Amino acid sequence: MEAVPDISEAIKWGNPTFEKNGKVCYLSANTGYISLGFFNGASLTDPEGKIEGAGKKMRHIKVRSLGDIKPEQYASWVREAVTLNQRESA
Repeated sequence: MEAVPDISEAIKWGNPTFEKNGKVCYLSANTGYISLGFFNGASLTDPEGKIEGAGKKMRHIKVRSLGDIKPEQYASWVREAVTLNQRESA
């Protein structure tokens, strides 16, 4: 929410989901970790290879502990995902 102050939040498919110009990301609780998922995650810049998944578009990051949380990186991905949505809707 801090990365993109005007992003909208809703519960979809039982998970917090964030949208701006389309679906951006979601949080999902799993056994042993929380997923931060991106609907267009395959297009995000990820030089360290932290984003997982093999689908056409969707990707996620598994957060297993507080030490896994990288606020600056996550905010950067959220902003990049919003920019990708703006390009696709133009």
